[in-house]
Amino acid sequence: AIVAAILAPLLAQLFYFALSRKREYLADAGGARLTRYPEGLASALGVKIVRVKAASESVSFIPYRAMMEDAVLAGGPAPMPPGKVELTGTASVVYEII
Repeated sequence: AIVAAILAPLLAQLFYFALSRKREYLADAGGARLTRYPEGLASALGVKIVRVKAASESVSFIPYRAMMEDAVLAGGPAPMPPGKVELTGTASVVYEII
């Protein structure tokens, strides 16, 4: 019981620090997404972007992807369906920093 009383505050402080660090990273990532200027964020944090390590993208309108693939195979422009079309895309980029 005495050991638990001694270790509990230390473990609580370590847990607090881990949560604070995670919130800080999430805030930095949110800032980069909001400003769309990762070089500025890197500069503010005192680091330098060396290169892009990975990049990915996705489009949520599945028929659009099929139309694009058909158009690429046919060697022409992709046809778009008539009317209003909503596309949602996301991009993710992982940078190497020093």
